[in-house]
Amino acid sequence: MGVKINPYDIVGTQIADAHVEEYIGFYPEKNGKGVKRHYYRYSDVDGETHVTTRDNLMKRKGRNDYSELIGKRYGKIVITKYLGRVDVPGKKGLRQAYECQCDCGNTVIITRKTILSGRINNCGHCYRIVKEEEH
Repeated sequence: MGVKINPYDIVGTQIADAHVEEYIGFYPEKNGKGVKRHYYRYSDVDGETHVTTRDNLMKRKGRNDYSELIGKRYGKIVITKYLGRVDVPGKKGLRQAYECQCDCGNTVIITRKTILSGRINNCGHCYRIVKEEEH
């Protein structure tokens, strides 16, 4: 027999990017295997409400907390806001993206992968200004 848990112990807590709002109940899984699961209602960073099992919420603890980059500087860029998963033109699927402020005052949206790869250190407008000054 498994360990008994208090199903209400995670209500009102933040688990990675999910805020657990409500314990819904203890129900059998839809796959018909007879396993019962605790279900919870939670909201994500976009404010959308979802329902999932306790197991799935606990798996989120191992996921990245995408807000850890906010406030960090990469070259002339400072990350100001996590935007969530966005559609990037020319790419398949959704990408984790951030709103960034450049030292020149320009605001740009940059994907997490691009930031962490080190391929970008300004908004691109700064680069054009330097090139114009050289000529």
